[in-house]
Amino acid sequence: MKLLLTCVAIAFMSTTAAAEKLYILNTGSTGGSYNAQTQAWAKDLGEDYEVELIQAKGCQKTAALINKIDGNILTMFSGNWVGREGCEPLYPTVENHIYTDQKVGLIFGRKNNNTSFLTDGIKVAFNNDRDEFLQLIADVNGITIYPIEFENSKEITLAVLNGEVDFGYTDSAKDVWKNADKLVPLYNLSDTELEGVPSITTIGGKAVAATVNFIYFGESKESLRMTMQDRSMEDNSAIRLYQEGQKGLISYLIADPTTSYTAFLSTQ
Repeated sequence: MKLLLTCVAIAFMSTTAAAEKLYILNTGSTGGSYNAQTQAWAKDLGEDYEVELIQAKGCQKTAALINKIDGNILTMFSGNWVGREGCEPLYPTVENHIYTDQKVGLIFGRKNNNTSFLTDGIKVAFNNDRDEFLQLIADVNGITIYPIEFENSKEITLAVLNGEVDFGYTDSAKDVWKNADKLVPLYNLSDTELEGVPSITTIGGKAVAATVNFIYFGESKESLRMTMQDRSMEDNSAIRLYQEGQKGLISYLIADPTTSYTAFLSTQ
């Protein structure tokens, strides 16, 4: 079956000519955390597979590519996409699930901003349909919050730094911690205090455990999963370096399949 891919692809060729082909599809933006993780896996798995990394961006495009590709496919599903139109083919199941990461996000602001987060009329940057959670906080506290949507966590962080908005709400706090000299975490999105940062529930917000789920389509899931576990434990592993740099990340990559899949289900 001949395959014509019109999207931008980066090929990572295995040193072994007879290696299996593995397509890694990035369902997120090219500048976000999903891209960083798919790039890391493309590097780590390049010795075991002939890897082709494809920027698919979004459920519908990814699902269409899965239907066209005849071979092994590794891709990602955000827990925020449950119930979203076009995302059903990517929903994690026992059959396709490889592993889950849980991320603890933040509400944050600039260090030089003396405005309370519960001030009436604040502008808050968000993504991933989280405006409904901001509205919940507004309703509980009798204030108006103006949510401003951005594409990814990096853009949210920049919007706060540049003063386009008063505060940011992000499921992925990597860029916040990278700018700790200029930004301050106000509330974490879990149901408990973490590293001195109070829970969002203290202001009437809903605790949210954001998940990133790697899923597989093909006939060699267990072999791939074990290879991913082995590669991640190497000192020079790109995915290991990525995970170690993520404050608030809980990874179930090394856990047994049942525990890892339950980590996804528990957030739904």
